[in-house]
Amino acid sequence: MQREWPVAGNREEREQLKGYIGHIEKVAVFVPADTDAGPAEVPVDLGTLLASADAEKGRRTAQACMACHDFTQNGPNRIGPNLWGVVGRSVASHAGFGYSPALKGLGGQWTYQQLDHFLAGPNRAVPGTKMTFTGIRNPRERAHVLAYLATIGAGRQPFPPPQPTASPPQPKIAAATP
Repeated sequence: MQREWPVAGNREEREQLKGYIGHIEKVAVFVPADTDAGPAEVPVDLGTLLASADAEKGRRTAQACMACHDFTQNGPNRIGPNLWGVVGRSVASHAGFGYSPALKGLGGQWTYQQLDHFLAGPNRAVPGTKMTFTGIRNPRERAHVLAYLATIGAGRQPFPPPQPTASPPQPKIAAATP
């Protein structure tokens, strides 16, 4: 209900306004950090996603990759390298494939974490890679693909363990001030 507000232009009106403000209850008010963002989501760690990942869903998603990659044992390199046994393999190491200098310079092993990061956006993960694929944005879908990749190869690499669940960020609470 709107009351008639004193203008506070003169001394009497200022005192009247102070009196009015002094009777307003102070309450906690939710102040959203970003009103368009919606509720905050807690990112789920890769170990948790992999624990519930479906390799068959990953195989179906990976069918799009078959335009450039082969997934069979001793299969050929195509536009991209053969991905049989890629999990745990040294980066840029499949025999007979001409890797970009950027990927050769990456070093290390294709761990689940490395592959997840790469599949999210190859050109963001390794600027200068020859891979033109834009990436898989959905972390759960990437986990399905990783679960499928884990099934193709000589020795299955264990999934990373799930991490303890994090609490969602708490909203800011500010006291209303008159």
